[in-house]
Amino acid sequence: MVITAPLLLVAGGGSSRMGEPKGLLDFHGEPWVEVQLRRFRERGGEDAVVVLGYGAAEYFRRLPWLQAAFKGLQAVNGLKVRPALNEVPKHGPFSSIQAGIRSLLDRRSGAYVLPVDVPVPAPQVFAALEKARRPETEVLIPTHEGKGGHPVWLSERFLSQLLGVRPSSRMARLDRQIAILPPESVSRVAVGDPDVLFNFNTPEQYRVYLTTH
Repeated sequence: MVITAPLLLVAGGGSSRMGEPKGLLDFHGEPWVEVQLRRFRERGGEDAVVVLGYGAAEYFRRLPWLQAAFKGLQAVNGLKVRPALNEVPKHGPFSSIQAGIRSLLDRRSGAYVLPVDVPVPAPQVFAALEKARRPETEVLIPTHEGKGGHPVWLSERFLSQLLGVRPSSRMARLDRQIAILPPESVSRVAVGDPDVLFNFNTPEQYRVYLTTH
């Protein structure tokens, strides 16, 4: 399967409860951000943007290839990767999404948005989302047992709309922007992978994930 849309991997948060950048956590000998990118490539992804903010200097120190990617696309296990820098991370995840959108080379296929602390899900999740896409669809949300998760697919039109939101405003949240869309343009897609609901914020949560995967 080929995943037709790029991945926006959002890693711009402060990781205050974790104590270190989540994307640099060790996952069986690999930095977590590289595991995420490898998994996306294995699912059929071809293009990804890694959005950094807080902790960017540490990412660049630990992963020199990521800093080098500012000068040109880097190939990571066959995946084309480039970084984006959120200059105003104090405004939160929405401002990181905006920075990622600006770095996309081509928005025509939309984009999948995934926080770095949510594991890249099973191939069947991407297959279901790709199959559910329609011309009128602006947002696709994977659900498991009735609860919405990630990655969320956003259309080209909606990506452009998000860039017009002031990052310091109360509406600068992806869920609030989705809530004001026409209901028929938002599709919820049931999937069998519980990882679409999982995220880790503390060392204890990460240890649990590490021991089961």
